[in-house]
Amino acid sequence: MAHNDLVIFCRSIYQDVPLYSLEDFQELAPEEARNDHVLSDEHQLMLNRLSFELAERQRCATFLITCLYLN
Repeated sequence: MAHNDLVIFCRSIYQDVPLYSLEDFQELAPEEARNDHVLSDEHQLMLNRLSFELAERQRCATFLITCLYLN
């Protein structure tokens, strides 16, 4: 796969990932992930939103596995 094809492929994947809304992100994410500097940098904001989404999904998966294990 050529570099340009990879960039297009990755761009299309992240655009299909359902994320917390920007409002929810600003309310729920840690302060360092949503400070004024981040909010003014579109690229960094998207990276932080993706990182937050991953952390939340991992937290939920751990919770579900723990619940299944205990039952």
